[in-house]
Amino acid sequence: MLQVKSGKSSFEQISRVYGNQAVVVSIDPCKVYVKNQNDVEFETIRVTNPVLNFVLKVSGGWESQRIGAYKLTKAVEELGAGEILLDCIDYESQGKGI
Repeated sequence: MLQVKSGKSSFEQISRVYGNQAVVVSIDPCKVYVKNQNDVEFETIRVTNPVLNFVLKVSGGWESQRIGAYKLTKAVEELGAGEILLDCIDYESQGKGI
């Protein structure tokens, strides 16, 4: 598990002073299929062949991050996030509604 606690992060300070419910994190993962689980540095979920992975996107979905959605979710929870909003961005901006 990723060790991230230092006591000095804004997540930890806000959750300590105002409670965990005051720390809300939004994570926008995107599905990525890989042929082999060893092709990526982060955790994957085998649901089909090829392997399904959720990577994090920033800059409006244009840039991928090198940490998987599961690992980031566990890290912000450990830091004190009381609410985590997961919003898969695979179908955004397609004009098909929710």
